[in-house]
Amino acid sequence: MTDAIGLTAEQAQKAEGIIKNAQSEIRTIRDKSEAEVDVVRMNTRGEMRTFLTPEQLPKFEQYIQRMDEQRKKQKEAQQVK
Repeated sequence: MTDAIGLTAEQAQKAEGIIKNAQSEIRTIRDKSEAEVDVVRMNTRGEMRTFLTPEQLPKFEQYIQRMDEQRKKQKEAQQVK
């Protein structure tokens, strides 16, 4: 950004501080949001388990495991960017 808009050294330093603060705030929001989503996800899974048959339950658990693995891979890919 410094080169793209021709920031002075002082401006670049200020911009860097502002951007770091914003990134920290965004990370906090995402972490809180993810925690809230996890609660909903766990509650939903618990409700699903209440009506599944003994034959369906292992399939459901395998499905959840696959979904969790996919979600983990997506999250890791986003953190690499």
